[in-house]
Amino acid sequence: MARTSSWMVMLMAVVAIGMGIYFIVQGVTQTDVIESEMRIDQVTIGLDPAAVANGELVDSAGEAQAALDYIKEIRRGLQFNYFVLLGGGDFDPTNLAHLSLAQGLGEAVDTENFLAVPVLAFGLTQLFLYLGGFMIAVGIALGAISTALCKRKEA
Repeated sequence: MARTSSWMVMLMAVVAIGMGIYFIVQGVTQTDVIESEMRIDQVTIGLDPAAVANGELVDSAGEAQAALDYIKEIRRGLQFNYFVLLGGGDFDPTNLAHLSLAQGLGEAVDTENFLAVPVLAFGLTQLFLYLGGFMIAVGIALGAISTALCKRKEA
């Protein structure tokens, strides 16, 4: 019975390590995909002008979050100005000032959504990496338990 238990624990250890490796590979692969897609889009929002001149692009979680925060501030300013412009009244599609601010607000929201997706995706890939590491650690621990069970039976 102890031998069967030790083999079952060893099987769980191998499965946990395999799943951990898979999660880590997926995390790294998806991070690379997100970074390359962001480089293709050539986003430079929120970067230092000198960095942009050197060819730097927004292609990491931190840079995407900084760009997202920058756009959020712009959108919040546009919303305030838009509501002040309306003065409690209704939107007038014949008023160019109303149209201009509405268009700017729409573009800010679109850009904010565009940047929110990679920020969330980077977070998910980090979760995959951490879970993969945890699964490997659990697999190693289960392997040690299985080895201890085998040695205990032999003794």
